[in-house]
Amino acid sequence: MATDAPHGTELAVAGECCETLRGILEADDYEPLFSLEDNGSIYITVGLGESEEDGAGLLDHVMSYCPFCGTRQPEASDAETEVKSS
Repeated sequence: MATDAPHGTELAVAGECCETLRGILEADDYEPLFSLEDNGSIYITVGLGESEEDGAGLLDHVMSYCPFCGTRQPEASDAETEVKSS
């Protein structure tokens, strides 16, 4: 695992901390487990959930730290846990 960003630093762009996370976000193989949203936050699917509006779907949570190198990821102000219908 190669780390490009110094441990403990916060990035300006989500997902640019290491080769592993960049590769996952660029590949279609890991969708919908990891997703880079339009608001600039990375969401990771943590389970199944249900909402009154959309019904059953995937429960996504904002990823605050890279699980591969530990670098803090930038978060958009409107980022939150949400259920997305699949």
